[in-house]
Amino acid sequence: MDSDNFDGDHYFQRYPEASLLGISAWEHFIRFGKRLGYEETGASELRPSSLEVGNHDPVFPRAVEALHPTSTVADVEYLLQRFDQRLAIDAISREIVSKVANFGPTNHLISLNFAAGGGAERCAFEYAKFSAEAGGTVIILLTDWGPRADFPDLPKNVLLIDFQELGIELTERQRESLLFLILRLTEPKVFQIINSVAAWNLLSRHHRASIPASRILGTLYAMQYDVSTWSPVGYAANFLPSCFQKLDGIVTDNRRFADECANALGLPDELLNFFVVPNSCRLRIEVSKDEAQSRLEDRINSLRLGRPLKVLWAGRLDPEKRIDLLADIARDMRHLAHFEVFGRTVVEKSDWEQNLRAISNMNLNGGFSSPLEWDEISDPAHVFMFTSVWEGMPNALIEASWLGLPIVSSDVGGIRDIISKDTGWLLPQNASAEDYKRALLEIQVDPEEALRRTRNLLELVHYRHSEAGFRSALATALLLTGEN
Repeated sequence: MDSDNFDGDHYFQRYPEASLLGISAWEHFIRFGKRLGYEETGASELRPSSLEVGNHDPVFPRAVEALHPTSTVADVEYLLQRFDQRLAIDAISREIVSKVANFGPTNHLISLNFAAGGGAERCAFEYAKFSAEAGGTVIILLTDWGPRADFPDLPKNVLLIDFQELGIELTERQRESLLFLILRLTEPKVFQIINSVAAWNLLSRHHRASIPASRILGTLYAMQYDVSTWSPVGYAANFLPSCFQKLDGIVTDNRRFADECANALGLPDELLNFFVVPNSCRLRIEVSKDEAQSRLEDRINSLRLGRPLKVLWAGRLDPEKRIDLLADIARDMRHLAHFEVFGRTVVEKSDWEQNLRAISNMNLNGGFSSPLEWDEISDPAHVFMFTSVWEGMPNALIEASWLGLPIVSSDVGGIRDIISKDTGWLLPQNASAEDYKRALLEIQVDPEEALRRTRNLLELVHYRHSEAGFRSALATALLLTGEN
C-alpha cells in the first residue's frame, strides 16, 4: 500500500495513540508503525471490533506474565525520542511490571494533578488505601506540575509515580502520551481522574473505547465561578461538557454539587451518574465521640465564665479562601475577639500572610500536620469560622466539627450537608464581615444555644463521616453497583 491508498482517519481510529505525535498517519506508519507491528489500514480493513473496550493491540499484552520491560521501552520509543526520556520510561515500566508481578493486575489507577497537601489529594490517598485492601496493584500518577508536600505512608501494593520527579522535561502533550501508555500497559479495572489536567485532556481527545480501562470515574467536588461574572470555571466547566458521556460515574464528596452541576453547566441530568462519597474524618481513631463531647463542654464552660471569645480559622491562605474577608472580620472585632489562624499559602504567592501578621488580635500559627494542634494553643478556641468563595466538602470543617467546635460558615459548596440552623450558624453565600461578626457574638452571649447546636452537629458528623460510611459509599462508586 502507498500513501495515496492509505486511510489515515481509520489508522488514527485504530491506533489513537499515533495521533499524539502531531504527524500524519502515513508518516507515523512508515517511521514507527511498521516497527511496532501496526497493520496497514484501509477503509475496508478496519474491523469494528478493534474499537471495543478490552480489545487492544498485541503491543501491550493482557497477560501480566507477558509484560517485559525491554519490550515496553521499544513500544514507547516512538513517542519520546531523547535517550534520557527513554531511560525514565524504562524505569517506570520496570516499577510497574515489578509491582504487578508481586501483587497482581492493576485494579485501580488514579490520575492526580499533584500532591500539595490539599483536600483532593488527601481523598486520593484514602481512595488508594481502600482499593489496596482488595488486593491487586493500585497506581497513583501525579501528572501535572505543581507544589509538593510530603506523601503519606501507603500500602506495599500501591505504586506512586510523580511525573515531575522523573528528571526529564515533558510537554503537556507528552504527559498525556505517557499517561496513555501507562494505561495501555496496565489496563486498570478503574481509571479515576482527580484534578489531573493531563488525564482530562486525554479523555477529551479520545473516544471512550480507545481508553483501556473497564470503568472511568471523574472526581469533582465543587462548582467554581469567576467572581467578576459568576460564570462557571474550573475542572467541571472545562472538562465535563466534552467528557461526561465517556464517564461511568462522577465521584463527589457532597450532595450539593451532584444536585446543581447539570443545571449550572447545561448538561442533561439523566446522563450524569453521581456517587456521593462523604470523606471519613482523619481524627476518627484519635478522637472518640465521648472525647469530642468533653472538648465541647470545656469550650462552653469557658464561655459561661465570660472568657474573651477565641475564634479558630484553618485552611490555605490563598485568595479563594477569602483571606480578605478573614482580615476584615478580625479588624471589625479588634476589641471583641482573638483569632488563631492555621495555614499557609499553597497555590498563589501573595502578601496576605504579611498583612495578617499586622492585625493586632490575630496570631498566625503556620501550617499544621494534624487538627489536634488547633487545641494545643494556650486556651482552646470557642468557635471555628470558615470562609471561602467555593467549596466541595472542606476537610477542615469536618475536622473542626469532629472536635466539638461550634461552626460559623457561609453557605458555599457542600457545607449545607452538615451545617444548618440546628447544627451551627450557616450564613448566606455572600456573607459580609458584619454577618460573621453577628453570628460570632451570638455564640458568645448564648453558650447554651451553641451547646445545643454543636451537640447535634457531633451526632451528625460522627455518623456521616465515619469509616463505615466512607467505605460503603466508595465501594459502590468503584464497583458501580448498588444505588448512589
